[in-house]
Amino acid sequence: MDAQVHGNVELFWKVAGPHFLADPVRNTVAITVMERMLAGGEADRAGLLMLTVHDNSGALVGAALRTPPWPVLVGGLPLAAVPATVDAMALHVPELNFVSGPREVAEVFARAWTERTGCVSRVRAAMRTFRLGELVMPEVVGAARVGGPGDLELLARWREAFNLAGFGASTVDERAGVLAAFEAGDPHFLWEVEGVPVSLAFTNVPSGGMARIRYVYTPAEFRGNGYASAVTAAASQWAVRQGATDVVLFTDLGDPVPNRIYPRLGYRPVLDVSEIEFSAGAADGAVADVGGEHQ
Repeated sequence: MDAQVHGNVELFWKVAGPHFLADPVRNTVAITVMERMLAGGEADRAGLLMLTVHDNSGALVGAALRTPPWPVLVGGLPLAAVPATVDAMALHVPELNFVSGPREVAEVFARAWTERTGCVSRVRAAMRTFRLGELVMPEVVGAARVGGPGDLELLARWREAFNLAGFGASTVDERAGVLAAFEAGDPHFLWEVEGVPVSLAFTNVPSGGMARIRYVYTPAEFRGNGYASAVTAAASQWAVRQGATDVVLFTDLGDPVPNRIYPRLGYRPVLDVSEIEFSAGAADGAVADVGGEHQ
């Protein structure tokens, strides 16, 4: 197989877009990243690596995407395309520090990468992808509204808090992210009780029939009241009304609460996703085994 690196966003999407869009649930992150860049997200293009894999006849069999500081996304790769992808990544981004994708593909990529580079790998996040079936609206005190410019600082602060809670750090400018969402028309939903915001959920204008729910966050003092369920349902309902046929979200497999509440809203598990981190190898060259771990 042959891996080809692309330097033009529009041409890459012309080649790889139909491949990603053929399975929007599996490739949800790659699709939303590409849509943002195609809409003019120039900041996302720094260090960008776009790659397609072709068989001996030249036919496309897979695609991968990396936008620093985020992981390389391998949901668009069949297992057979991993070796060629690793070879290309080692040549073009030897500093690669993360991979993210369906568990089996991510684990195979991680093994190949550690063997190739001598890095050590560890599972950084174990997640589950859910897809909405029939939405069930919960009965919770309060109401949803879409956040606007007057909520900018609150939205940025809560997005940062979401990242800190989930990943231990916030590595991007969330204020800029909120402003970009305003410009793109991607809504932040706030659940309010007596005029006080108590919970957040973010989603995107459907792309290829797919919308993803993100940044579901409730400050500690408001938890335990069903607000996260209510605001997630409101965001999901909006996405469906906008024409989304696939509304998806991720959960942390180590957190039983979202894995319990989202099925009550009508979400059903589809696949498990692993995010695996690479770091410099130990002095003895040992390589961590990720085979038994998952997101």
